[in-house]
Amino acid sequence: MKSIVAVLLCGLVANGAFSQEKEAGSMDEVAFMAQLTYGTTSEIFNWENADDLSIDKEYELPWKSEGYTESQINKALDTLIKNTTFTIEKGHFSNHVLRFDSYFPEFIGDRLMEDFEMSIAEHTIQNDNATLEIDKKGFVGFGSHFASGFENGSSYNHNWKTVNTSFTIKSEIKTESFKGTVTFKSGFVNGYDYTKITSSDIGKKMQLGGHDFTVIDVFNNSVVLEFHTDVEDADFSLVNLNEDGHRIKSANIFSSMTVFKDTYSMFKENPKLTFEEYNKVTKP
Repeated sequence: MKSIVAVLLCGLVANGAFSQEKEAGSMDEVAFMAQLTYGTTSEIFNWENADDLSIDKEYELPWKSEGYTESQINKALDTLIKNTTFTIEKGHFSNHVLRFDSYFPEFIGDRLMEDFEMSIAEHTIQNDNATLEIDKKGFVGFGSHFASGFENGSSYNHNWKTVNTSFTIKSEIKTESFKGTVTFKSGFVNGYDYTKITSSDIGKKMQLGGHDFTVIDVFNNSVVLEFHTDVEDADFSLVNLNEDGHRIKSANIFSSMTVFKDTYSMFKENPKLTFEEYNKVTKP
């Protein structure tokens, strides 16, 4: 499998415009989304606080790092399978989630978040005689499990990397009784497609991992791209580098976002656009 890495990739431009259709009782949601879209887009165009950035000189670009051997990958996945447990439980942001828990052998290091991928291949889990609708991609979290002690006349210390993944269950749960099986698909990245994007690339058409896009703009530590292929299932990792090749880290939680073309054009023409001006044009 391959992961896709783009240098200086922060903003996305999507084809489309605001829908003029609305349902009764949905205006609060429409108003909230308008405020959220305005706020995040305005922040990108008016970003000025350099204190939000820090330089990570120790970061090593994934495509320059030495990966795991086939033997190590097989051992890691065997360990993962052997120690797997999964449960269905109440989620924080949804009614229920399917939770996967396991851990890796000790040689698996801190690059786990960049190297490991996991999804549900198929399942037959039912609740109240109805097959559940479960997201194939989940929210992955990593941690550590420590163990130390004294055995057979010598001391030992172990530190395993743990993984837990929560897959959102979209179906309504009617009882707490479930039956069925789950097949998980997991593996380690063994190669990367990557490209470097700078201000000199504005207007250029490029390709990354089979996806075609045009570089629209580069400004305020952000890059705006227009994709010409469907990227819904694409796996993009984002790396921002300074002139010395060191990673620039931002405190901003939005490493990437989708912006409508009309919204981008409005802010490009007037970066100081007020919410009232924005809302007047985009309000359904």
